[in-house]
Amino acid sequence: QRLQEKPHLWKLYCEESEPGIRALAEAEYWGVPIDEGVCERQIKYYTDHINSLLLKMRKITKPEFNPSGPDQVVAEMIKRGFKEEIKHDANKSGYSVDKDHLIPLDDELADMVLQYRSETRLVSNVFSAFLNERDESGRFHPGFMQNGTETGRLSAARVHQLDRLDNEKTMAGIEQPRHIFVAPEGYDFVNGDYSQIE
Repeated sequence: QRLQEKPHLWKLYCEESEPGIRALAEAEYWGVPIDEGVCERQIKYYTDHINSLLLKMRKITKPEFNPSGPDQVVAEMIKRGFKEEIKHDANKSGYSVDKDHLIPLDDELADMVLQYRSETRLVSNVFSAFLNERDESGRFHPGFMQNGTETGRLSAARVHQLDRLDNEKTMAGIEQPRHIFVAPEGYDFVNGDYSQIE
């Protein structure tokens, strides 16, 4: 009723918002087919890279270094001269090695820790989740969020964590993470971007 009292907003709702909600609900209901082979190859690709990163990090730290352990990362970053940069009074330990503290550092280990964390999350929270959460027909049903971002862009649970297209991987013939989605027979994927819509 309040919307109907404002003709310009009611028009926007009828012509854009409501049809958009219906389209998203339909997309969630039908889901999208997942290519199991691509998913498993992505898991192998990133797992191999994660293991390679771990070896490199242990080479410049210590044999038992665990990049998933904040205390160990703190100790190594202090050794490397970044005590002041990682200070964080709000934390019990007095230090933080989250991405906001590691990204500004011009340091090889910090870069590898960030990459290790990102790729580990990708394997467990994205690719493995896609395989585990498929329905009996092999489709994944994403949860779309119209108001899930600060910028107002459309987002989808899990799917937003996929890497952007990487031209180097494309040139090397390596499958992109988003290739796990398969368009059903008779359909094509269409890519749209709200960039600079304002």
